[in-house]
Amino acid sequence: MSEAVGPGDVAEGIRLFEERYAAAGPDATRLLPGADEVTRALFDRGVRLAVASNKPSVFSKQLLSHLGIAGRFGVVHGPDDGFPPKPAPHMVFMALALLGVKASDALYVGDMPLDVLTARAAGLSVASVATGSSTREELRAAGPDALLDSLGEVMHLFS
Repeated sequence: MSEAVGPGDVAEGIRLFEERYAAAGPDATRLLPGADEVTRALFDRGVRLAVASNKPSVFSKQLLSHLGIAGRFGVVHGPDDGFPPKPAPHMVFMALALLGVKASDALYVGDMPLDVLTARAAGLSVASVATGSSTREELRAAGPDALLDSLGEVMHLFS
């Protein structure tokens, strides 16, 4: 934010961003191809789902609700919940505890090298999906356990 608005205007820049994002974010956000089907299938199979994001949880919850999939996620955490941002594993540890899932039974799915770092810090297996802002090469270099071309391929990891 400092680079965008200057160091003296960071607080106001954040305030304006959050105000605008709350109003425009939901209508400008779309699910990744396969996200509805994958989260529905996993939820229906009893897989407990969570979100750990560096996006404020208030926005993540708003988006999940707007997209019609909020009820599939038992936990949604962000830094505004008092956790340090990723790659610190604190959000993940709390999600695991609240869901009653052992790290050895969990799979972290993300689309950035930061997600691989977060999963490793939490002791989780991690699958990277090459659909976000990071390239396939960047994801491969981060060393995930699985590198997927689409979110739908996650289902193969739950056979």
